[in-house]
Amino acid sequence: MYRVETGGEAMEQIAELPNEALAHYAQVLGVLELTPWNGTPYNRSNPDSPSRQFLFGPHGEGMAVYLVLGYRRASTCCACSGGPDPRLGTSRGVGRGRSCGGC
Repeated sequence: MYRVETGGEAMEQIAELPNEALAHYAQVLGVLELTPWNGTPYNRSNPDSPSRQFLFGPHGEGMAVYLVLGYRRASTCCACSGGPDPRLGTSRGVGRGRSCGGC
C-alpha cells in the first residue's frame, strides 16, 4: 500500500473545493493508496514518468496531479508539490502553477 502526502498549497486548493467535489476527491486518494500508477501521465510525451494525474468529478472537472515515489512506497500529491526534501525523504510544496521537476 502507498502513502499519500499532501503539500501545504495543495491543502489550500483542496479546502476551496465545493462540498460536492470532496467525495470524488476522497475516492482519488483511495485509488492512489492502492494503485498510483493507474493515473495517466501528466506529461504525455513521457508516459513512464512518475508524474501522474487523475481527473475526478462527475464530468472530470477536477484534476489531481501527483508524483509517485515508488522506491519509497509513497505517492505525493503534487498539485503543486516540489522535489524531494532530503531531510524528510518526501516532497515539499513549491506553489501553485510551478513544476515539481518531475512533471
